Amino acid sequence: MVVGGLALHPSGAFGTFIAGTSDNQTVASGTVAIAVGSIDRVTVGKAGMRPGDSVYRAVDIVNQPTLTQGGLGITTGANPSSVLDTDTTNGLQLAVDVCSTAWTESGSAPNYTYTCPGTQQVSIAQRPIIFSSIQLLHSLLTVGATNHYRLTVTLPTTSPSSAQAQSSTIKVYYGSQGRAGTEQ
Repeated sequence: MVVGGLALHPSGAFGTFIAGTSDNQTVASGTVAIAVGSIDRVTVGKAGMRPGDSVYRAVDIVNQPTLTQGGLGITTGANPSSVLDTDTTNGLQLAVDVCSTAWTESGSAPNYTYTCPGTQQVSIAQRPIIFSSIQLLHSLLTVGATNHYRLTVTLPTTSPSSAQAQSSTIKVYYGSQGRAGTEQ
């Protein structure tokens, strides 16, 4: 836009001239979506855990949108709940590792174990099993990418007798954390 001004005689009369142009720009949005991939052992339960036991589960998360994701968050909940998930010190603990390639699975349900044939890193350090919206390491998902995670659930050796004969159903939710918009 061009703006011009012209001041005339000191009597206070003046004129303003405005010239302009316009452009059309098409703007379109994309989609943000994730899906569980071909490996999803998170739904396999485990009974009879003792203090000091760990359970391992693998899951692949696939980026299926038309946009690069800003990140991938994980949230957990329990229903039904028990002291296993409400005791943040002596109850179940969760850690999440990421592998640069697919995890190699050994064993059979419900006693799976996993090794990483690529590069393994801690995505979420061990913490109480119930939490809300923590971003997973290496979760900047490009379109079509797959991230390979292993979840480790541990019952601490310090678990009290009140944890005996208890049961919790842990639910795991994965959520896209869209990349913040930018002006361009």
